[in-house]
Amino acid sequence: MVLLGSVVAFAIPKLNDFSDRGKVTEAYHLASESKLRLNEFYMLSGRFPSTETEIRSVTNSVFNQPDYVRAIVVENGSEHYDVVVKVYLESDAIDREHDSESFIFMAGTRPVTQGFGIEWQCGASNVENHLLPRDCSS
Repeated sequence: MVLLGSVVAFAIPKLNDFSDRGKVTEAYHLASESKLRLNEFYMLSGRFPSTETEIRSVTNSVFNQPDYVRAIVVENGSEHYDVVVKVYLESDAIDREHDSESFIFMAGTRPVTQGFGIEWQCGASNVENHLLPRDCSS
């Protein structure tokens, strides 16, 4: 019985971590999909989307948005980036240390020279680094 208790005590946190990692990875893929659409929008129009309809065109997924994703938001012209897409997670989506909002983001900077694509960085706020995909770090 003690052995079973030890296995359960070890397995439950690992299952929670596995579940959290899956949710964060799916949010990352939603942000990546929006990033691709932002790239396309920029290449076709020479600017980033600004109207609600344009923003919806890059944030609406062809897949159903999971219940644990609260919102997908596009912000233009921040201090460090030209455009940022954020995928906000519901407050109970993952285990976290703080009560602050959790989100995954893709942040883009316009090309410095003509002919080069948007430079993208990925990161997160209030999401532990070990939950993020390898090619995304905050």
